[in-house]
Amino acid sequence: MILSKVVGAFLTIGSMALLYRFEHSGSATLGMKLLHWPAMLLTGVGPLGIIFLSYDFRAIRRSFITALRGSVAAKRAGNLEDFEAITRLGTRVYTEGSQAIEEVLKTPVSPELHRTLKRLASRMPVTDILQLHKKEFETSSWRLEQVQEIFNLGGRMAPSVGMLGTILGMVQLLGSLDDPSKIGASMSVALLTTFFGLFFSLVVWTPLQQKIQTMNILENASFEQIVHWLELLEERKPMAYFAESSGKTGHL
Repeated sequence: MILSKVVGAFLTIGSMALLYRFEHSGSATLGMKLLHWPAMLLTGVGPLGIIFLSYDFRAIRRSFITALRGSVAAKRAGNLEDFEAITRLGTRVYTEGSQAIEEVLKTPVSPELHRTLKRLASRMPVTDILQLHKKEFETSSWRLEQVQEIFNLGGRMAPSVGMLGTILGMVQLLGSLDDPSKIGASMSVALLTTFFGLFFSLVVWTPLQQKIQTMNILENASFEQIVHWLELLEERKPMAYFAESSGKTGHL
């Protein structure tokens, strides 16, 4: 936790210091002024600094791994594979038991369904499997919610950090009213930091938020699909009930 706070303070304060030094440097060319990399650095790195100040390093690392490695298409395909595997298994589980389950285990299924099938094959009571599955889902859901919170914070902070640059530019502008040649540079700081703050919020953070939100929805659908199937097994009801109720919602 201390490491994340140190990194966060370094990123936030360092980006602000670079912006200030850049604006007070007389060696900046016109092209550099137009690109204004310190404004991009402030609004791009500043939100990361605040995230590091707010969360521990492991949670941040897990969040970015989830966002970068996770695939909505793969999760949706996994839900569909689970639905097809459970449908193929059908009522065979009532008559053939572990033999039918072992056959399904050889086909592509999600890790969640694979664990459930292995427990069924080992003759663990369905009630116990349901409880374990629900606890595992609660842990997974909590982690996805934390990832969502981290990216929501980044999306909120990008424009806010941009406003810090805007305020800095306005302070410089008011301080240079007696020298019209400096007004343009100060105005560029005020406008470009706001622009890049909105840019990173819309182009970087919002897509990440949407991706994690969709993955969370698919995770919930996968959980409900497996729970519904286990409840049918527990009551020894026909598997036709599963196909009718889960076919449209299991893989979204």
